[in-house]
Amino acid sequence: MMTERGGICVQDLVKRAGLAQSTVSSYLSMMEKCDLLISERHGKWTYYRRNEQGIQKLGQAVGEEL
Repeated sequence: MMTERGGICVQDLVKRAGLAQSTVSSYLSMMEKCDLLISERHGKWTYYRRNEQGIQKLGQAVGEEL
C-alpha cells in the first residue's frame, strides 16, 4: 500500500514480487546505498520511494559512458 508520501512498504513488495522478505530487503538496501531509493520508518514498517535525484545522476553517468 502506498503512503501519502509515495512510499511502499516492504511487505507489499514481498507480496507483489513473490520473493522472500530477506531477499527484497537486501535488494532495497542495495538500491538505497546506491542513492536510488529513500527509506522512511513509520513504527515497525519501513517505506521506500524513488530518489529522483539519484536516478537522474545514474542516468547521466550511464549517458556519459555510452
